Amino acid sequence: MTKYTIVIADDEEIERKALRLLLQKEFPEIAIVAVACNGMELVSMVQQHQPDMAIVDVNMPGINGIDAIDLLCTKNCRTRFIINTAYDDFAYVQRALSLKIDAYILKPEKRGTTIQTIRTLCRQIDVARENRHSQQKIQALFSRVQSVMENEIMYSLFIGEPAQENFETYCEMHNLQFEAGTVVALIPVAGNGRFRNRDKAELRSALDGALGNSCAYLASITEANISLLLFVEKGSQQEQQKWIGDVLRVAVDKLNRTLQLSLRAGVGGIYFRFQQLPGAYQET
Repeated sequence: MTKYTIVIADDEEIERKALRLLLQKEFPEIAIVAVACNGMELVSMVQQHQPDMAIVDVNMPGINGIDAIDLLCTKNCRTRFIINTAYDDFAYVQRALSLKIDAYILKPEKRGTTIQTIRTLCRQIDVARENRHSQQKIQALFSRVQSVMENEIMYSLFIGEPAQENFETYCEMHNLQFEAGTVVALIPVAGNGRFRNRDKAELRSALDGALGNSCAYLASITEANISLLLFVEKGSQQEQQKWIGDVLRVAVDKLNRTLQLSLRAGVGGIYFRFQQLPGAYQET
């Protein structure tokens, strides 16, 4: 069963064959997805296959192995690299370490040492995978908690009973400071239907794309409309009203294009205390 993928990069055919035989015999769980004969082929193969690891010779024609790895690192490559070279050159070692190369094998290395190096790298990959999986689970849980909190906070405004404690917790979680705010209702205009057939994750993603770089906000999404609590920047009332208008014009335009809908925005007044925001909701 394949657990890992690898690319071999070496300009010497004998060396490529020797590495292939070693991997096939000692590591049935590693699939060799590509073999490269020079630096440019290595770059192309890694970008194409996104392997877990690559064994790379330093002295190859064209761009050498270190330069190829350097280029891949600028592209946020996740592949782990083992330098495999006959050149015991300190400058190469220094540069390899600066690129955070995962291992360095000097030819001719003992077979047992090479096997141990690859096994160690496999264990490191397992740990990294488990960490990514844990982070994804935490992020998914955080997203669900955030959605529930936003709905509860927005609902508290709808019924006129502001959930101050929940709002303060939300602000603390997101490192937000509330100076002023307003409530906005986004509603499809007549003839364009409702949000009934739209996935909430899709709508949330569209909101993040339209508003994420402009301001902090909370959202409640229903079949009939999207309600937003916008955090308003400091300034005079005139400046704040202009800022809200500018933000909403850009956001509604982006949402219309992304969702292929025509929306109108109802905007409440600006309030400086969270407890006052039910008034903004009633004004939308």
